[in-house]
Amino acid sequence: MDDDKNDDSLVLKLSYGLVDILFTGDIEATAEGRILTSQQDLRSEIIKVPHHGSRTSSTAEFLDAVQPRYAIYSLGKGNRYQFPHADVVSRYQDRNCVELRTDQLGAIILKTDGKRCWFRYAVLAY
Repeated sequence: MDDDKNDDSLVLKLSYGLVDILFTGDIEATAEGRILTSQQDLRSEIIKVPHHGSRTSSTAEFLDAVQPRYAIYSLGKGNRYQFPHADVVSRYQDRNCVELRTDQLGAIILKTDGKRCWFRYAVLAY
């Protein structure tokens, strides 16, 4: 542990059948590095983007270990931190991830039967 409380976030990998989802909380690069050194199998089809897409998270090494196909950003529209950071968005796009953002789509609901996944969302009206 260090002084950065974001790096104390719970990280959880949920596996159901053939579907893996990595929930990352607000972890940043330091916690990502510690997780990488644990040598756990991080590969997941779906990732909840760490720390709302902050520039201090989603390192290239971490994303290479996770190998996500879908990236879900949890963030508010017009947030004061201007998340997600352009560099983070580029890292996911470079890996051909389908990006789903709560600031654009509203609540995102994921359903799976352990083989396939379905996303449902409520479009926000502003």
